[in-house]
Amino acid sequence: MNENLKTDFDIICKEIIIPFFKDFGFKRKNLHFSKQNNDIIQCFNVQKSQWNSYNNSIDFTFNFGFYNAEISSIVDNEIVWLEFPKTYDCFINNRLGIFSHKRDHWYTLSKKIDTSKTAEKIKDDLEKYLKPIFENYDSLEKLQLFFR
Repeated sequence: MNENLKTDFDIICKEIIIPFFKDFGFKRKNLHFSKQNNDIIQCFNVQKSQWNSYNNSIDFTFNFGFYNAEISSIVDNEIVWLEFPKTYDCFINNRLGIFSHKRDHWYTLSKKIDTSKTAEKIKDDLEKYLKPIFENYDSLEKLQLFFR
């Protein structure tokens, strides 16, 4: 295990998270990812805790959402076309942990936790939980089923 937690985090991003979204056809800006699908844009981001010390631990979670300019215009009273919406711009957004862990879940890197096990859990959660969500809900019509 690497003693530098920021390096461990960067490796997980570089070797697991970024390739997952690249293979899935997403575009990336930092740790935000988006993909146009039919009449929606699917969004994802890695949110790091504001309390991270980088010496003792790094906590982070995954957010995802679905964006459509027309629906967003209902809330904002005007249509704003975002080229690269963030998860907080989405009319539907949630945390992946609600699906993968049945609650809000934050991953932790620390000197007391085996980084490779955390990395494997992240890879598994992306494949097992997020991939089916993005595959099954790729249009406004299909998103209606998300709430049933």
